Amino acid sequence: MLNDEPTPLYGREWELNQLHIIFSRAVALSSAQTILLQGMTGIGKSALLNAFICHLKRAEKNYLLFSTNSCLNHNNPHFFVANFVRSLLLVKAHSEVEIGHQIDLVSSTPLSAIRMRQWADLSLSLAHKQTLRQFSDERLRLLDKTVVSDLLEYLDHKKVQAILIDDAHTLSEQSRYFLSILTQVQCHFGILFILSAQKKNAFTHPPKWLSSAHIIYLKPLDISSMQQLAHHTLLSRDMLPCKHQHRTAIALKRACGNPLFLIQLLCATHPQSELPETLQQLTQHCLNSMPCEVVNTLKFAARIGQHFDTKQLHQFNEHRKIRAPLCVLHKMLSSGLITQDAEHYSFVHPLVWESLRSHAKDLELDWYKHHQSNTQNQVTRI
Repeated sequence: MLNDEPTPLYGREWELNQLHIIFSRAVALSSAQTILLQGMTGIGKSALLNAFICHLKRAEKNYLLFSTNSCLNHNNPHFFVANFVRSLLLVKAHSEVEIGHQIDLVSSTPLSAIRMRQWADLSLSLAHKQTLRQFSDERLRLLDKTVVSDLLEYLDHKKVQAILIDDAHTLSEQSRYFLSILTQVQCHFGILFILSAQKKNAFTHPPKWLSSAHIIYLKPLDISSMQQLAHHTLLSRDMLPCKHQHRTAIALKRACGNPLFLIQLLCATHPQSELPETLQQLTQHCLNSMPCEVVNTLKFAARIGQHFDTKQLHQFNEHRKIRAPLCVLHKMLSSGLITQDAEHYSFVHPLVWESLRSHAKDLELDWYKHHQSNTQNQVTRI
């Protein structure tokens, strides 16, 4: 999540410089540039956005920031788009009359005004609803391009030069559709779009509509940067680093380059055994929201180890008689918890593996041990 007072950025100087280079390119070429920041939870995407925003503020550049975790209503997928459009209109008031008046000023045609009202979740007359229903999908898409062009022209008029969207992997299909048009429509002024996302859901692989985007993948921090972050974190909590060297060493080892995990472990009562709070919430959410077959397969993989392969998954599928193993595997990969390298798989972080393993103690594995024993006996006889 984004903070008003960001923690100093350690070890991300190259990535921050890339944001500035691409932003300068957008301004110099009077064109739109798009960046996709990707990395696992806690790796520092929001911190990087915070640092870049601070630089924009100092340079007196106008920008719009959206954090989908705080504004997305999962019971209403249209909610994000409506608030997004209203924010692009730069309307401070919330009354439908004032928003509608602003839409009329911004829209280039009566039809685009009707469609923009619909996107902004304003009430439409029966005649307007019937008009939009008669449009084919292709005509609606062309109309949406007009809506987006109108909004972008207005942003240019208001000197907005950057739009940043954090946690884009949580967006609904409808929200992604709107953003796909926003980032691909022809633009004649300098503006930078930055989306940050975990490699999960629709962002397990970069979407096709981001094929021209600059992709920056955030890797684990080096040990020197992690040590600087640990020092800062302890001091900010009135803890003398010299008196907490053992705590720091444990937290550094378990965090494995993940800055948020490091911060939460340093503040934990028992850093040697507790799991980061963010990771506990993520694991619980995944286990609660996934189908039973996917949950059990993840638990099985966690019981095997941090690394596992296709053969082991196949054995589990046969034992449990899972009917759609490829669908299960796809859901596992789109969870953001595991990565794939050909026939081999790994949990994205040792603590992710540890967290899932703590939930897998109830999974019976005698059949697997028996199978492994039989395999070893057959090899010995040969």
